[in-house]
Amino acid sequence: MRDRLVDGCSGVPLANVRRERFALAVAGGSTLADAYREAYPKSVRWKDANVRNAAYGLARKPEVSARVSELRDRAAGADCASKHDILVALSSAIAAAAADGVLAANARLVDIYCRMRGFYEPERVDARVGGLDPSDRDRKIASLIGGG
Repeated sequence: MRDRLVDGCSGVPLANVRRERFALAVAGGSTLADAYREAYPKSVRWKDANVRNAAYGLARKPEVSARVSELRDRAAGADCASKHDILVALSSAIAAAAADGVLAANARLVDIYCRMRGFYEPERVDARVGGLDPSDRDRKIASLIGGG
């Protein structure tokens, strides 16, 4: 099956999950070689020149370059996707990669998803001791540790 944008419609991910992951990484600012290594994990064992050549060849494919341009335009335009839209797209990309059996390369997508959902945010803790103002708090702490 030939990889292409479905019916040439804008906003539709590439049929090939790895090419879509490559396009997302390039549009997100990664170098071609880094994006290729992310999308094709076996290439990390390749020589740098081979990775660069393969990445360049993939980036020149019409459907991939069109998708990268579209993603960059959407990111630069006023009609940027909402956080919800991005999370939905990431969820589908994660599911597609899991179905494809490419979990190692999928780690970055999962990391981005978790960061956007706030899973890595530190837990907020109320630092007040019994709702006291700072001077009373200091006296209370001193009395508890035997200093006052």
